[in-house]
Amino acid sequence: MKALAGRLLCLALISAGLGTATLATLEPASAAGGDSPTAIAVGPSGVSYVGFASGGRLLRLNPRGGANGTVPLDQDDPVDGLFVNASGQVWVDYGTSASLLAPGGRVLRHFSHGSGASCAGSPGSAYGGITVGGGRVWVAERCDGTMSVYSVTGRLLAAVDLPGRDHPRGITYGVAQSGRPDTVYVAMPDTGRIVAYRAGQVRSSSRPARTVTLRRPGGGVRPRPGGIAVDRFGQLTVADVANNAVYLVDTNHDYDLWRMLGHPPSASREAGRLRAPSAVSQYAQDGGGLSGNLFIADAGNQRVQRWNTSGWTYWVKQVRAGRGSGGSDDGGDNGGDNGSGTSPGDDDGGDDGGDGGDDGGSVGTGGPVSSSGPRVVGTAVVGETLTCNPGTWYSTAGPLAGSIRFAYRWTRGGATIAGAGSPTYVLVAADAGASVACEVAATDNVATTTAAAPAVLVAGRSVGPVDPDPDEPGPPVNTGAPTVTGPGTVGSALTCTPGSWAGGDLAYAYAWSRDGVAVEHSASAKYVVLSVDAGTSLSCTVTATDDDGSASASSAQRPVASSPVGAPVNLTSPTISGNPVAGQTLTCDPGGWSGSPTTVMAVWQRDGATVANGSWTYVVGAGAGDAALQCVVVAGNGSGLGAARSRPAAADACVGATGVEIDGGAAQTRSTAVTLTLRAPRGTTTVHVSNDPGFAGETVTAYPAGCTLAWTMPSIAGMPLSWSVYVRYDGSATTYSDSIVVDVPS
Repeated sequence: MKALAGRLLCLALISAGLGTATLATLEPASAAGGDSPTAIAVGPSGVSYVGFASGGRLLRLNPRGGANGTVPLDQDDPVDGLFVNASGQVWVDYGTSASLLAPGGRVLRHFSHGSGASCAGSPGSAYGGITVGGGRVWVAERCDGTMSVYSVTGRLLAAVDLPGRDHPRGITYGVAQSGRPDTVYVAMPDTGRIVAYRAGQVRSSSRPARTVTLRRPGGGVRPRPGGIAVDRFGQLTVADVANNAVYLVDTNHDYDLWRMLGHPPSASREAGRLRAPSAVSQYAQDGGGLSGNLFIADAGNQRVQRWNTSGWTYWVKQVRAGRGSGGSDDGGDNGGDNGSGTSPGDDDGGDDGGDGGDDGGSVGTGGPVSSSGPRVVGTAVVGETLTCNPGTWYSTAGPLAGSIRFAYRWTRGGATIAGAGSPTYVLVAADAGASVACEVAATDNVATTTAAAPAVLVAGRSVGPVDPDPDEPGPPVNTGAPTVTGPGTVGSALTCTPGSWAGGDLAYAYAWSRDGVAVEHSASAKYVVLSVDAGTSLSCTVTATDDDGSASASSAQRPVASSPVGAPVNLTSPTISGNPVAGQTLTCDPGGWSGSPTTVMAVWQRDGATVANGSWTYVVGAGAGDAALQCVVVAGNGSGLGAARSRPAAADACVGATGVEIDGGAAQTRSTAVTLTLRAPRGTTTVHVSNDPGFAGETVTAYPAGCTLAWTMPSIAGMPLSWSVYVRYDGSATTYSDSIVVDVPS
């Protein structure tokens, strides 16, 4: 049925002029040569680094697949593993030694490792790997059958004999999941297995906590796992060299291999297909545009591909050792859905999505197009809130372009207003007499298109609609800008003073920005400076409110000093376990740190305001249940401080079978306004919702953190009729639905 659905989708694309009937060219897998990529890692900025068996240099690619220069290496040996830490520094493994490099190639640390065994017969394209987690460096030894564990300074902590005579390949570090502690996963290619070790209990004598044998795909051979990666949800990604595939394995549900990508087992040069993939790296699941994306070293085709976990191919980039090709004939931005025209994981082929172009090429055409331009909505007077309506957009690349996402920029007299990057903007005194406009940047999986709304002229202040009184003071007026005080160093606190205001009895609200971009959950006058803030500029925006309205003003940018050399660096983010409802206890896990911290402290915050500190647990008070609770961890040593913040604690609203539910499963409603409960597959980032089974006029939005979405059902006044809603997650072909009787009085 999947294969049939894929073929029908392919035919639909052809009919719509969005695809061709070209089938994949099938070839056997082959080993990677010295000019083929053997290792890949993506950093927090979305820049990926590619290593080769010939060594010498790393190739650097930007998030869109464009060549971004090279990084000189301190060793000439083959590169068998790469890892980029939270600071953007790159760990490189050479088989018998490892180095930590600054992004430009400066050597920060180097140490030898391994038993000294000969590497003959153990090529860097087939064995070896490196990862960092829990404040340790974990090495899959290319030249013997061991896993070595080092401190970040290169001190050997353990040398673990792996089971059998197999040499390891990929290695990755996973944070605690579903009651299971932090776990290190190692790929054993010769036996087709993954072995898992409890990270906190690893000793030289340790044995695997779990051994998993990968199942072969239909018509395939025994899997040969190469590179592996694991996300914060416990979803393990495995590159299978032998079957030209990428697998998704759920470590929280008995290591269920729940998705196969790449249409195994045959090799192909088509975009979205593979030929002996040697390594894989995954961008953090952070909810952004790159969230959970896979960066794959497609060694047999001498290229790199970027996919999402549903199999969508964003781009394909042909690569060579130490240089980039500047283009590829077989893919590029929006390259296709693992063969474009088949459902992810189907075995039958499809077209390659189009021809290539610069920096990997652009498969598909155009991008978002505005059919009705943006416009500014609201009353253009100081103290009032304007809204940027993005208008109506569609994508010229058709349904495979994915969802359209919007970013906003407000301008005053044509100049960007610092910190104004949301759909709404509160007019301040500085706007009086000026022209204010908004610009919308619409992005799909193909390209970004911008459109500007006509500017509006801002009046000085608001007057009431009835009997305006010239002596009435109106909304607050800022007479002295807010200021930011404090050390401005990582781990310290900054304080936002509201400045001077003219108005009645004033109440103040606060928000912080980093380099002009709003910092989530920072609605407090105080802000703990995080490691991610180092080298940036912070500012605060104060909104003053009285009985006559509100107005906002922002401080000057406050530079944050770079982190001291040797200060603790966060390797794995802090996490919160527990359900944030009244009476429940939450626990903060500090995550992993380098630099051997001598002091580690937890600070509990709600929307940026500190509610407790000094304890690793926090009891949620009555009436205080909140999904915005976070813990900030400050770690220190003799060199300085590091600080990192967890994601907000998440309530258990998402638990349950995959699907959708209207108003909690109610049978009938008297209103068209309902609430959808969306229970999605693990790792979902977007949701498609429609009242039409064919998804005409669908709404595509980010998967909501609380798993609920406000929705409007159709109705006919005076006629109680059953109506349905239809949902797809991450563009999957699987549709979920629920029905409810809508009885709106006439």
